[in-house]
Amino acid sequence: MDKRKIFKPLVGQYIKSKRETAELSQEKLAEDADISPDHLGRIERGEKQPTLYTFFKLARVLNLDASQVFNEIGEELDKHNFEE
Repeated sequence: MDKRKIFKPLVGQYIKSKRETAELSQEKLAEDADISPDHLGRIERGEKQPTLYTFFKLARVLNLDASQVFNEIGEELDKHNFEE
């Protein structure tokens, strides 16, 4: 499987999981991160990849350490076999 095909859905699932753990609605997280709820929905569904700036805003609102987020997502990516 190509890395790009799994990366966006993996990031989206991660953000959605952390949002749900924080008991935030999509609307509230989007508002606090200053992005549209539609954009957040597309990120969570794996349709869009957040920019680094948006990613950091989401992490901040969710009280996540960005380096830990990258490590956790990297660990998930490492579980998959990829074609180069």
